Amino acid sequence: MNGKLQVKTISKVSVSKELFTTIAEVFLLLGLGVLAITLHAYLRYPLNLPGHHGIEFMALLIFGSKISRLKASTSVFSLGVGIFLMFPLIGIKDPFAPLVYMMPGFLFYFSTLAFKNLKNKFWFIALIGGIAYTAIPLTRFIIMIVINYPYKSLITHGALYVIACFFAFGLVGTLFTTGIFKTFNKKNN
Repeated sequence: MNGKLQVKTISKVSVSKELFTTIAEVFLLLGLGVLAITLHAYLRYPLNLPGHHGIEFMALLIFGSKISRLKASTSVFSLGVGIFLMFPLIGIKDPFAPLVYMMPGFLFYFSTLAFKNLKNKFWFIALIGGIAYTAIPLTRFIIMIVINYPYKSLITHGALYVIACFFAFGLVGTLFTTGIFKTFNKKNN
């Protein structure tokens, strides 16, 4: 009661809870990225179709983006992928793998930033998911042209076929997860 106005302070409990929640989300997204690339390395479907891991990869990426409050959730997911690939733990020998597999999350994030008015449209999310997953063969194609690093699938099947397959599988993984969240949101409303 000295006549001065007291400054309102934010409760330390709410700040620490908010910080803890954000840190937990970051670790969850990093973990989903690690899970996606681990599944890619260890699930060996005998399909002989390039990009077939796009289903689980994009499903986990979209799952992370839907459950997170972070705007850059898909980029954090990509960091999990890239950081994990820097360690030779899962047998992927491509020296460019961290860069290549980080591209879908970054492309997805920047696409939703560029088209903010469409980012909640079902068809747009599916389309961007398919396009984002094609960043993998496109990045490989650029690497192959620039430094002549051989990528077997691009050489064997041709770039257009590989890109089309990656798009299709990325689209399916995105549609699957987006559809599940859309269904649950309808039931909860």
